[in-house]
Amino acid sequence: MDIRTILAARLDRRGQGGFTGAQGMIGIALTATAALTLLGQSDERVDAAASTACAYEKTVVMTAVEAYTANNDFRPPVAAGPDGLDAVREAGWLRTVSSAWRYTGVDDKAVPQYETLPDGNCGFSSHEPVSAADAQAMIDDATATLDSPDLNTTTTTPTVEGAPTADDFR
Repeated sequence: MDIRTILAARLDRRGQGGFTGAQGMIGIALTATAALTLLGQSDERVDAAASTACAYEKTVVMTAVEAYTANNDFRPPVAAGPDGLDAVREAGWLRTVSSAWRYTGVDDKAVPQYETLPDGNCGFSSHEPVSAADAQAMIDDATATLDSPDLNTTTTTPTVEGAPTADDFR
């Protein structure tokens, strides 16, 4: 085929098939909307994953401190190092430095104390560590809720004639 034949065939097809400019713009807009919808939801998933990872890391740290204490005549570790867990790592109960939690020792009742590290992200929406005062306020609110008379009322369960009761299983 020579160039004249190709150009003639192109001129014959002019105006047929393909997309108009408006159709192309609609396609781009729909694609962009779908992408933004997916990206908008990913932030929530990342925050949820960070919160779960943070809670899991605290569980690992607490378990390591408990194991250290149980294997050292119930003497808790001395807080040392960037996360307070140098003694626990030296004893082999923990491999890495905690990225979100710091062990600060025990209180006057020998209960291990932990705090979030300033640069650790524990899934809090503000990405800021919770202050001791805020943490205590949350604990007080939860305690007040648990001590409320609404939670301590007993309810009676309706009985069905012939059905076993709790006394039957004692």
